[in-house]
Amino acid sequence: MPWSVQGQPALRLEAIDVVLHLCRHAVVQHKVYGAFRSLCDLVQVTEGWGQREWEVLSQRALDYGLARPVYLMLVLAGQMLKLAVPAQVLSGLRPPGRVPAPDELMRLLMRSHGATPAPVSAGAVQAATEGTLGAQLRHLAGNLFLSREGMAMLYKIPAGSPWIWLAYLWRPVDLLWRYGLSTWRALRGERGARAIWQREVWLERWLRGGEQLDEL
Repeated sequence: MPWSVQGQPALRLEAIDVVLHLCRHAVVQHKVYGAFRSLCDLVQVTEGWGQREWEVLSQRALDYGLARPVYLMLVLAGQMLKLAVPAQVLSGLRPPGRVPAPDELMRLLMRSHGATPAPVSAGAVQAATEGTLGAQLRHLAGNLFLSREGMAMLYKIPAGSPWIWLAYLWRPVDLLWRYGLSTWRALRGERGARAIWQREVWLERWLRGGEQLDEL
């Protein structure tokens, strides 16, 4: 959408695409942690929307493969901030199969009040959602030992530098430092750590199209 900044032409996202970005950013990238700010932005952007805007949002979410993140954010905004979303829009975005009730979704995803109680390895969560043990181990190995380019980006070392090999030695230590304690607590079955792990795995599976609710 064209507009101007101090007389200079510029481009910006239109409101519907802003909502899509907010939903993807909050759910896919940040796993709903710290989402209250995005929910407030969502309510502000959609203020005064009519039926047409909601229908276009629904169609674009389906076209871009963002139906689940958008549905989740609209439900949370309705529960927490009383956002009035047309019923047919929510029903059109609602995934097939079993979906937690709106109040249950809010309890599951927002009970930490937006703060991450313990660090959880995204690579380990993604591995847990793989089907077979072999696939899980391959995913873990790929997350542990990234490509040279990935290690270079992560540790700010030129990919062609011989120092990159030290990064491979440091990588297991780094992951243990970041996630070792929280992982150990989850493995021991400590209630808080286990609940966070189950939340992360459920959300990852649900975003991928799964319907399992027994982890919760």
